[in-house]
Amino acid sequence: MSNKLYHGSNHRVEGFLKPVLRHGTLDHVHTKPAVFATERMDVAALFMFSTDILASIGFEEDIAYVCIWGTPEEFLPKDKDGFVYILSRETFEKIGKDYEWQSFEPVQPTEAKEFKSAIDGMMECGAQVYFI
Repeated sequence: MSNKLYHGSNHRVEGFLKPVLRHGTLDHVHTKPAVFATERMDVAALFMFSTDILASIGFEEDIAYVCIWGTPEEFLPKDKDGFVYILSRETFEKIGKDYEWQSFEPVQPTEAKEFKSAIDGMMECGAQVYFI
């Protein structure tokens, strides 16, 4: 088992990743601010995707994927940088979904991978990208 976990984001983070508590999602089950991570880089890469674009992300039958409404040409002007942060498991606990780990304290990334295109980055990390 690797000592690495991954956290994807569409924002550059300087310093520590800080615990957050998000509300308003249908599957919201969290009651305490946390930094989320996963053992799978492909799953983390899905979170490089901007939430202001109509799309759906998922993980089924061992495949991480994003479905984007529209064509690649329509999406191109909206494609932004993406980041995958590599973290130590040190402060994380296995909580939540099968692929989910949580830390309830700030976490310093050990490394950051930057992608000039979130779409290219997701594919480079092993996620499937579909335009529908």
